[in-house]
Amino acid sequence: MTSEDANPGPCTPEIEMTSGQKGRPRIRWRNGYPVLLLAEPGQPSRLPAQRFCLGSAQARPGPDGDDVFIIGERSSGVRDLLEWWCDTLNNTEYSWLLARGDTWDRDFFKTSKSEAQESNASEPEAKEAETFPDKIRNLVEQFGSPEKKHTLDRAKILMQLDDELPQLSSIPHRFTLIFRHLSKLPDPVSGQCAEALAVIRDHGHCNKLRFVVADNRLSIYQPRGDASGFQRFCFTYRPAHWDTESIEVLANQLLSDQETKPIGEKTIAEILDFTGGQPLLVHDLLQRLHRLEQPEIKPEDVIYASRQMRANPPAQTNAWSQDLQQILTDHPQLIEAMRRYAAGETLGPARFPPPAAERALFINGWLRLNEDYRWGMTSEMHRRLAMPILD
Repeated sequence: MTSEDANPGPCTPEIEMTSGQKGRPRIRWRNGYPVLLLAEPGQPSRLPAQRFCLGSAQARPGPDGDDVFIIGERSSGVRDLLEWWCDTLNNTEYSWLLARGDTWDRDFFKTSKSEAQESNASEPEAKEAETFPDKIRNLVEQFGSPEKKHTLDRAKILMQLDDELPQLSSIPHRFTLIFRHLSKLPDPVSGQCAEALAVIRDHGHCNKLRFVVADNRLSIYQPRGDASGFQRFCFTYRPAHWDTESIEVLANQLLSDQETKPIGEKTIAEILDFTGGQPLLVHDLLQRLHRLEQPEIKPEDVIYASRQMRANPPAQTNAWSQDLQQILTDHPQLIEAMRRYAAGETLGPARFPPPAAERALFINGWLRLNEDYRWGMTSEMHRRLAMPILD
């Protein structure tokens, strides 16, 4: 797969209501999912990263070992991207299993629709099918078990799984293993699991398995002294921030119950300037605008709501600030660069590419390429969050 293959056309935002009595609108994507390509396997990182629409063809495992690494700050859209990935695979013949580091238990693993369909199979088929999830679940649970003491032991478990797959007639094609938040497994298990995946690929094993790994922490996937990490064998993505079309669709749906006039272009631009299209910030700001119960939302209403948000930011932004503090501790040379960006400095095309050292700030959502194709602070809200750390 190349970046050219991964653009089936523009991703179109649509509205889906969340489940429950207090269902709320959220963005779902048609034609694919918008992402930023950080790197292709074995290639240098790209800053600014290329934005494109990841299509269903790329969600399906191909024959060439197209493993995927997804990285982004907390509440960046990684969960939604994985939901899209699983839904896309469910519309194909490909099977998958998703395991989370913060709930590493076979009973909490999610699997493809093939398991849900077992009860409809005839008795001989059902008896064979029920061994599929058990075998897969048991081996994956062992992969992240604290009882295993060495990286090689964990690699051997996945090699055993790879050997078992041809015996399972219910899995005629490559199997996708999706790991989310391996970094939340206890030490040293988390690092051993990440290293085991790298060892497997470095030695050309497990060709019937395809790995999709997603996290908001980079350290275990990029061991000290190895600048490339998972980048050497994975397509590396982060979810793209929302654009004006996405914000407009969500805002007008959210405010429709109040018969509010459609939001104008200048108002959308004000929302984008303050949030940078970061999903958590967009949602929070729109909820504040919704509570104003105005017949028309104007730019000055966004300014008013944004002041409230600066005074009382979403709780999740505390984690962003902690991550920024850690990045600047690990890379003190970035402090002056962040101060310049916080003061409003941007880099234009004549000075591209941005310094490679700023990749960590980009991955964690602090820097981005804006609508004017300039590289700088993601949003006014990000600037406000960064200032106490930079003083």
